[in-house]
Amino acid sequence: MEKNIAFLDILKLGRNNVSSGLGKLLLYPLNLMAIAPYIYVFALELTSKILFYILEILRWIPGVKKIAEIRDRTAIIVAKKTMKDPRDYPFLQTIFIITPLLVISLSLQLLSPGFSWGLAVAHIIVLFGPRKLDFYFHFFACKHLEAHRLQGLYKKPYNLFLDRYFEWFLGIFYGNIPEMERCAHVGIHHAENNNLHDNLSTLKYDRTNLFHFIEYVFYNSYWHNSGLGALVYFYRNKRWKLFRQMAVGVIFFYSAVLITLWLDWRFSLMYLILPHLIHQCLNAFLNWTWHIFADPEEPQNYYTGSITLIEDEDDFMYENYHLSHHLQPARHWSENYTHFQAHQNGVYRDKNAMVFKGINLKKVFVLTTRQTNLDELAKHYVDLSKKLDRQEIIKLLKNRTSPIY
Repeated sequence: MEKNIAFLDILKLGRNNVSSGLGKLLLYPLNLMAIAPYIYVFALELTSKILFYILEILRWIPGVKKIAEIRDRTAIIVAKKTMKDPRDYPFLQTIFIITPLLVISLSLQLLSPGFSWGLAVAHIIVLFGPRKLDFYFHFFACKHLEAHRLQGLYKKPYNLFLDRYFEWFLGIFYGNIPEMERCAHVGIHHAENNNLHDNLSTLKYDRTNLFHFIEYVFYNSYWHNSGLGALVYFYRNKRWKLFRQMAVGVIFFYSAVLITLWLDWRFSLMYLILPHLIHQCLNAFLNWTWHIFADPEEPQNYYTGSITLIEDEDDFMYENYHLSHHLQPARHWSENYTHFQAHQNGVYRDKNAMVFKGINLKKVFVLTTRQTNLDELAKHYVDLSKKLDRQEIIKLLKNRTSPIY
């Protein structure tokens, strides 16, 4: 506890722009920490983009493009036979892409004469890329939406091995602890709606301050997504059924880590532990940005507390229509877009919803955490009321990113 307090004090020191020699000395490692996420994202995206362009070149080879078309058609056909709602075929598309890559990657490593660090690095790049971390965000969307389908996605008997496929199989290799979505996300985040009882609440932070985001990663994301924060929440609130379910997932994941550490620490590090740490950072980024705004006068207002991004080419399964999802978590993902279209000039306008156009989630994060760029972000803000000028929009953005409570 004392270490946590000391570390928090240093972060606060950095936030206050200490100019003393001691302050600069203390801030030096923190400055490195501050740019580390950007260095990581740049390196991963650069490598992923190279891989993406190689794949784009391969598309010109006769038959390669046809394979992608066959995969998509197959997913639609199989969905009609196996899924309760054929609209959910993107789940199968994602399975058909990631599962073979995962099996090939694991097989190459396990069949190699000794542990290959090159194969391990390639495994992480492929699993989280290519292009703009597409595979990770597609995996995340499927894992997230799978958890909200409490009655399952698949018909019998396919439900026996596919209903929790993303959380209990693919998720392990992305560093996700089983039951984090079904129990912790649905049972905590949606129940508390980003208030201070929510382990992943963003309200107490200045969302224009990168140091605050670093604090959030350490004190909220790592605590919650380790499974320990969720267990403590369920214990304190006497929600014993969710506590037991969550405990099973936590024990399973950390047992897998311990067993692989005993068998080969290198495999455990590169195929379980490092993906877990990357997943924690990316998960923090997603939740922070989806809930980067809030009305200080009405913190629990759904419309000002969750963003909507329209005309975002990187969106998948309408995940960035996040307000619609929070208003009705059980709503089918394909209806989030039509819900916005139907209500943008009604309740969305009347409740001052935070809507942005032609911008992706990463750019919202970057422009917001660099407060000098709120002017750039304001250009993408959709003023549904049609009453605000540019300066009023900037003032609104500053107000809704300020700490609350």
